[in-house]
Amino acid sequence: MVVKIDKVDRKILSELDKNARQPVSVIAKKLRVSRIVIEYRMKKLERQGVIRSYVGFIDPCKFGLSSWKTYVKFQNLTQEKEKTLDIYLNSVPNLWWVIKTTGAYDLMFCVLARSPYEYYQTLFQFQQKFNAIIFDIAITNHIDSRWFTRNYLTGSRGEFIGPVFTKNPVNEEIKELDRKILEIVASNCRTSLVSIANKLNTSARIVSYHLRELEKKRIIVNYRLNMDVQKIGYSLYKVLLSLKDFSKSDIRAIEEFLLHEPNAVDKSTAYGPWDMEFELEVGSHSQFNEIMKRLRGAFPRIVKKFEYVQVYQELRHDNNFIGRMS
Repeated sequence: MVVKIDKVDRKILSELDKNARQPVSVIAKKLRVSRIVIEYRMKKLERQGVIRSYVGFIDPCKFGLSSWKTYVKFQNLTQEKEKTLDIYLNSVPNLWWVIKTTGAYDLMFCVLARSPYEYYQTLFQFQQKFNAIIFDIAITNHIDSRWFTRNYLTGSRGEFIGPVFTKNPVNEEIKELDRKILEIVASNCRTSLVSIANKLNTSARIVSYHLRELEKKRIIVNYRLNMDVQKIGYSLYKVLLSLKDFSKSDIRAIEEFLLHEPNAVDKSTAYGPWDMEFELEVGSHSQFNEIMKRLRGAFPRIVKKFEYVQVYQELRHDNNFIGRMS
């Protein structure tokens, strides 16, 4: 069921999209609306399922982890086998994003792993369990990922949200208190400093300092709004873009194109069957086609082909990997 949202709702969602941790009082001041109205609207959007969660997004590469995307096309997938598949995917500890799709593939899941071999072990177990229904598999990994603001909510100017992430894996030195803070904000980044301090038996001042340091080190990439766009009449498309004779400047030019495309929400380069991935949140398939037509027209020399998947269900979205992966 599609939820009707008005101009104020859109502005609230836009502000939370830029920084899901910013206080209600700050949002109220920006929108020139009372704090009570903002709180009421946010709770209503949560109840309606438009807002799923508020996520403190942690860069897995800061923990020596890489993110591998696995796309799967099935054959002979019955309802019973799909239920077994869902249960399995929810039980694997090092998966952090699982989506069901239509189009070029039926499923995509992201695996966090410390090495190609560790990823292979996860993939091998999946293949052993579901080999009879797997038709095809494609593998890429997250490289130089970037988020853009959801400009279509308010018609505002395109902005980057947070720094580039999923770069070269490193092992940052993480103190125990930092780990505990990260686990809390990864689950709900709107948890107040006082609440975090009470849970960890410390002071709000100390928590604030540690959060600033985690942001400065880019361990926390941003505070992200996890939104169900289908609830407001939009669909999420993932575009799998193959390029030819391209350079780093070509990649930057496409990124700049997407930054100013109101319905583009992220991009990453890829190593595998295609060279880049990006996501579009659109109101119709015809709108998707128009955007892709503009992209191909803007870059006729380097765009070779594209495939896409349309997301119809998010089975799992869990960036709180620290406890699971330690």
